[in-house]
Amino acid sequence: FLGGQDEEWFSAVHVAIEALAGQGLLAAVRAQRIVCQCTAADGSSDLLCTQITDELRLVAETIESMIKTLRRMKERCDPYIYYMRVRVFMKGWTADELVDGMEYAGVPAKPGKAVDSDAVDTVEHNVRREYYFGETGAQSSVIPAFDAALGVEMTQDELLPYLKAMRDYMPPKHRDFIARLEAGPSIRRMILEAATRRTTEKERLLIKTYNRCLSNLVTFRSVHFELAFSFVRKWDEREDTEIKGTGGTPFMPYLKKHRLATRDLLVTLCDDKTLS
Repeated sequence: FLGGQDEEWFSAVHVAIEALAGQGLLAAVRAQRIVCQCTAADGSSDLLCTQITDELRLVAETIESMIKTLRRMKERCDPYIYYMRVRVFMKGWTADELVDGMEYAGVPAKPGKAVDSDAVDTVEHNVRREYYFGETGAQSSVIPAFDAALGVEMTQDELLPYLKAMRDYMPPKHRDFIARLEAGPSIRRMILEAATRRTTEKERLLIKTYNRCLSNLVTFRSVHFELAFSFVRKWDEREDTEIKGTGGTPFMPYLKKHRLATRDLLVTLCDDKTLS
């Protein structure tokens, strides 16, 4: 948009996080495949248990690398400059400024979609009205993919339709990848089953490594929450529920809720000790 170090660094940090995520997502896919082998074998052998643990360890280490990169945001991106100079171009056409969307003069309406009678310049030149969310982290497929692989499901509330809508902004193959992870063998179910019985040392290590993955997702969301406060909330005098992010949602309650929801999924053994 306007260019400059702050804008470039803001984008570079996110691109770096996306690049780092790849090896962890591949490990998550391999972990699901091993879970499938465990199911076929009617239980988890020590070898398969160790293999899943190794893959989840790579998932945890990947998320830790993503956290370290996210924490570098302030190195070359000043919060005030971001708020005043960069963020303004990321807003969508469903938030406060353009609640009626954007009109495209001379662009035909989509096939099968009725033309808005208020959005017509002349009979020959229709105006197409479109509603788009602004740029937001919820449109990235990385964290939703890790959530899907680890069995992190968000509760049924007013934010769930928004998260589903954000998938329409992802590349089709990314959406399909997340859907396949959600429908694939459940790593979390295997972990919960192990936690309800007398566990072996290898199973305890597996559960501990799984919890490490969840804890890292909590930390990632916490760092994101802290940055959202420094880069946006700090400069706005309104209440949290009145401030909308570039994606058009009241982001502070949303980010806080997802962090707590993830933390609540940490697995506790039958002896009531949470492994971490």
